[in-house]
Amino acid sequence: NLLPVRIATSPFSITDSANKLWLSDRYFVGGRRGLIPDSAKTANRGIYSYHRVGRFHYDIPVAPLGMYRVTLYFSEPWFGEHNLVIGGPGSRIFNVSCNGSMILKNLDIIAEGGTNPVVKTFENIQASTRGKIELSFIPVVNYPEINAIEVIPEPSR
Repeated sequence: NLLPVRIATSPFSITDSANKLWLSDRYFVGGRRGLIPDSAKTANRGIYSYHRVGRFHYDIPVAPLGMYRVTLYFSEPWFGEHNLVIGGPGSRIFNVSCNGSMILKNLDIIAEGGTNPVVKTFENIQASTRGKIELSFIPVVNYPEINAIEVIPEPSR
């Protein structure tokens, strides 16, 4: 039983403050993992300590045709007055599709969350017939990035 699936883009597993286990980065193709800059300020950031950035997608194994709640966790690591590269809203914009359908269009982490993380939850996501939750991150302005992904089965109705 693999569920729930919690993935942090870290090279090692993380246990968060709610005692939930987040597995190390897996099930991805493409992109690269990066340590969030200025590690002295981010030492206790948990699932926000690393990110995957670039052209990438995830194929997360689940039960075929099952229904799931998918939560995506984002925090802007580079752009913004609080980071190394000055740039405000519009510095990083990207789309996210799930199993071929667009679930996020023109996500701009700074515009939406400023210096705070942005969390997006999607209910009733049906797994593919191959038993996958397929998440594709599509660049619009600069490369997409993500910190963590959580996949939880929806309760039976």
